Amino acid sequence: MTPAIACSRVYQEYLAKNPQFKTFVDLMPSKNIEVMPPIAYQTFLTDHIAAMEDSVTRGTVSPEAGLAQLSVTIEREAKRRRRLGY
Repeated sequence: MTPAIACSRVYQEYLAKNPQFKTFVDLMPSKNIEVMPPIAYQTFLTDHIAAMEDSVTRGTVSPEAGLAQLSVTIEREAKRRRRLGY
């Protein structure tokens, strides 16, 4: 969620009715929180990053090789999506 959404009147009304979610909004300014980029293939990125992180954590791929492989995979998907007009 972006700060613009969190500060919107509609979302503030939602928080007034559901105060248990305010904690998450309060944590948004933290330097440890990153908003995912609003791109069409966000799920693709998240899934592939998580899978590669798992491989690196398990030791089946070195961090350097994992990053290189992930870069190739993401660039290939970005090119495919541009070609299709996404």
